[in-house]
Amino acid sequence: MKSALVVVTALLALAASAQGSVKSKMLYSRGVIELNAGRAQAALDLFNQAVAEDPSDGYALYYRGVTRGQLGDHDGAISDLTAALNAQPTLKRAALELGIALVQNEDYDDAIPLLERARESPELEARASFFLGVCRLRRGEYNRSRELFESAAAGDDKLATSAHYYEGIIAYRQGDRPVAIEHFQAVVDKAPESQIAGEARKLIEALQTTARPWQLYAGTGFQWDSNVELGPNSTVPALGGGTAEFISGKSDGRWLFNLGGSYRLLDWERVTLVVGYDFYQSLHFQETQFNIQNHAQVMDLGYSTNYFDMGVSARHDFTLRETDKFLQSGTVLPWVSVPTGEWAETQATFRFLVNDFFGGVEADGNDADFDLRDAYNYAGALREVFDLGAARYLWLGYRFDQEDPVGDTDTGSQAFAYDGHQVETGFSWTLPSAYGMEGGYSYRYELYDNASREPTATGDPTLPQRRDNIHGVYFLLHIPLPTFFDPVNFEMTCGVLSTFNNSNQTAFDYERLVGLISVTARL
Repeated sequence: MKSALVVVTALLALAASAQGSVKSKMLYSRGVIELNAGRAQAALDLFNQAVAEDPSDGYALYYRGVTRGQLGDHDGAISDLTAALNAQPTLKRAALELGIALVQNEDYDDAIPLLERARESPELEARASFFLGVCRLRRGEYNRSRELFESAAAGDDKLATSAHYYEGIIAYRQGDRPVAIEHFQAVVDKAPESQIAGEARKLIEALQTTARPWQLYAGTGFQWDSNVELGPNSTVPALGGGTAEFISGKSDGRWLFNLGGSYRLLDWERVTLVVGYDFYQSLHFQETQFNIQNHAQVMDLGYSTNYFDMGVSARHDFTLRETDKFLQSGTVLPWVSVPTGEWAETQATFRFLVNDFFGGVEADGNDADFDLRDAYNYAGALREVFDLGAARYLWLGYRFDQEDPVGDTDTGSQAFAYDGHQVETGFSWTLPSAYGMEGGYSYRYELYDNASREPTATGDPTLPQRRDNIHGVYFLLHIPLPTFFDPVNFEMTCGVLSTFNNSNQTAFDYERLVGLISVTARL
């Protein structure tokens, strides 16, 4: 009796198991219909039921993993597809989809052997080759990745557009602009209305522009300024008595004129060196004492590796106020940019700035009271940039800077020493018809030296140590204009910039709103 009972129990268990597998198959078969109809969430619900019926059903796990990947749950996809492959080791489609999920999770080392395994199946070879190409590209293996993309395009015409795009990226990184343009143009020809074609058009334009070693631009515009401000944002006693007016508190309009150009001295596979010159002139309607003319010489040196980009920018500015020498400054800015994912990168900079104000009480009319603002400024910054595709970006950053005056402390220069902390966020967004917009917000906190409460700096020894809270907001719209003749591109920019400074020393409170409209021509 006992042995008979064991046999019956075993038979019942086998029947229940078989019935569970049948239910699982029925459920995931219905799920496949929903998935093919584009109803991924409904499919996922059915696949969840199928796995619940039989957790060891490799096909139910496989289909649920594929669906999870389509819905952006890459970790869930990896878990299910790993289990499916363990349950059905010969299921090469599971190896392919698991490899793809690992690529999307940026786990290239684990993805490669799975994709190589999937390539052994002729019907999977093209798709596996494509994602293997992505892996090799991310690892900087350009020649091998190019071969894989060519194989993918030859095996499946549906992959050809994306393969051409990545081949263009490879050619660009290897410094072969003509071949890069050829591949990007193939993307545009194959799928002119697609999002990837929009990206390819912008890259073609950028590559055709940078193909020339030189660039020129000129522009003009109008601004209305609610608070015509010049140089330091403060009001302090002047050296010879009286008050130096650094915050004008006056509104005015002004015309702007600017022109400049650049020349690429070096353009090697990994190294570029560009030098340039910029000229700027403002002409106020009423407050002509704030007319500014600026001459700047610039230099940018860049170096690209397979894993990050780095370089240094340098700039020298010579500024006149009306017709008098006002300020000269020098800036050196080393930088590095490191990809932190397929759609993001981290940018780090360190800026060293020297401000040297011309002064003196000579008859030439130069402003002696600005001498106390001679200073060194050190600033380190980190920014995370997120690439949303179609030339659309979001970014978030932090900046620390320190102002170190170099003037005689008896003149009150130390009152302008500070430590500054700034958080900032913004976006750059390309719209249809090549319109573009950008905007941002920043909050800045400046803590000034204890000398900011001294009589020599403020005239009032009872004032607290100065602390400023500064909010900045800007928005710009860029509108391409009709081209009058082919080599020149015209663009109109309009927007608004605002600054609100709230200080615990009321003499330093101010608000400023600037509206602008300008037209720039580039050759």
